[in-house]
Amino acid sequence: MFNFRIAFPVSMVLLFLLVCVAVFTNLDEDAFISFRYVDQLYEGNGLVFNTGERVEGYSNILWIILVFFFKILGFSLVNTARILGILFALGTSIVGMGSIKKLIPEDAQLSWLFGLWYLLSIPIIFWSQGGLETSLIAFVIMCFIYYQTLTKKGWFWAGVWVVLGSLTRPEAHMLILLYCIILLCRYQKRECIVGITFVSGFLLMYHLLRIIHFGEFLPTPAMIKLSGDFTSGVDYLMSFFVGGHYLWALPFFLYAIINKSVRKLILVPAGVVILYILFNLYVGGDYKYHFRFIVPFIAPFMLVSIVGVCQIKTLFPHRFGKTTVRGVVVLLIILPLFFYHSTYGDKRSSFAILREGFSDWENRFTGQLKTHMQNYNMCYNVFLGKWIHDNFSPRISIAYEQMGQVPYYAGTEYSFIDLLGLTNLYIASCYKRLHPSSIGRFIKEAYQIVPLIDTKNITEKISTIFCQGDPSANQDIARYVLERRPEVIMVVAFISRWHPWIDLFNSQSFRDNYRLAQVFGYRQGVVWQGIDFEENNTIIFFRKDHYNTFQKFPRCSFIALPHDWFRHYSEPKEVVEWIKRKYPELLPLLYTTTF
Repeated sequence: MFNFRIAFPVSMVLLFLLVCVAVFTNLDEDAFISFRYVDQLYEGNGLVFNTGERVEGYSNILWIILVFFFKILGFSLVNTARILGILFALGTSIVGMGSIKKLIPEDAQLSWLFGLWYLLSIPIIFWSQGGLETSLIAFVIMCFIYYQTLTKKGWFWAGVWVVLGSLTRPEAHMLILLYCIILLCRYQKRECIVGITFVSGFLLMYHLLRIIHFGEFLPTPAMIKLSGDFTSGVDYLMSFFVGGHYLWALPFFLYAIINKSVRKLILVPAGVVILYILFNLYVGGDYKYHFRFIVPFIAPFMLVSIVGVCQIKTLFPHRFGKTTVRGVVVLLIILPLFFYHSTYGDKRSSFAILREGFSDWENRFTGQLKTHMQNYNMCYNVFLGKWIHDNFSPRISIAYEQMGQVPYYAGTEYSFIDLLGLTNLYIASCYKRLHPSSIGRFIKEAYQIVPLIDTKNITEKISTIFCQGDPSANQDIARYVLERRPEVIMVVAFISRWHPWIDLFNSQSFRDNYRLAQVFGYRQGVVWQGIDFEENNTIIFFRKDHYNTFQKFPRCSFIALPHDWFRHYSEPKEVVEWIKRKYPELLPLLYTTTF
């Protein structure tokens, strides 16, 4: 006999798993930074990126510990991270559905709407198996909301989830403020003292230990990423609500907040949404596809919006109330399907994204399975890392700006200088000098969007005091890299036009000591979604005293992408001709480094 209560959730989960496996199979580049820390810890070198260098180049210690546990058990880091992310996404949907049933028991059937809406959201599908802690922090936040809002004595477990969230992501420390406010408003003095003491004491101890170990108050990713601006944050949020098609739910969200009958019940999830909106405004959003910084508050936003849907019936006579809610539910199911057909954040429809993924899922999936084999049938960065491992002697130093797959697959015996500063304290501090104070810039740009008052004098003063970067930091980065004397310097082609790489190429020391060796990547004419793939080629320089000891790239094939996309420019004339054709403005800077 057909049982809808069983068939619907099973079908929903199977559809989610199918889409995850078939469509989005590439792990995010940043995930491999955490994997390298796990490998170093497993090999007994401690929480370091390069052996002997104490740099906190991660901001997700709980995720690293969790993945490390599975590493000890002998599981693959890549597969473990993907599976855990999918499981945490499923867990978030389950906790959210349970929350709906407790918040609005008279309309418990709306919990299925939450599960369907959440699991079929492109940001959730994409980031649930991206290898990062994104799904974990979303799960932790929903558990915090559940215990803080829906259990009578959940103050202690809510505090535990606050601590776990703060260990998962730095911005989750915002939850401490919300936790303390709820404690002071709803609980007795004893519970307030115990809860606040527990959370603050544990986190103070943790931060004291990490500052003693690393010697810095902030991890290096926080130094780099607190450089956004207010207007970028506004654009990021607008692209989510409008381009991501969540704007239609905003009226229901706002109605739930102003509705007195449920205001207290949805205070915590609504507070989480508001805090994360402010966070995105402060840091300027994120540069990655599919709204990574918004994933943590998607579930609370959906939760409050669905409660708002349920409360619509209070606007109508009793006999029309349930009919209205049913009509809205049907509308909420139809609208996502319509929006799936309309354009998404990267100018393609969601249906087009899914169709493209399913049409090529066999090659994508096979390419991922091949990444652990000792051959070169794999994606671009994996190949580059394995090529370093197979051809370079251990303990050499390599300067590069992509600190994910390449260092991970190269191995822990190689030292990398991170030209973007995520895993290098000195370069991170230079980038921090380049960017003006984020607080001052936030205030300045917030004032600039207020058209009703004259803010010219205010913004000029703020700019003078807070918003002056230090351009000499670019030269300091170039000087630092040359003083480290790496045997290999690699740079992604389009980045080579920027500072501090231009400062590096202009340096006489660079010209005297390095030779342009080869260019590896995509052939001419490979264009997809308007992106010229040649812009992502890697330009490689060898130190002159080591030039003859290095091997050229071997011929290789790729399963993860079409074979004819790639080209190796390893002969002298080929390399020079490629530079002339693609980056002629760099040739005068590199003429003494060529063959």
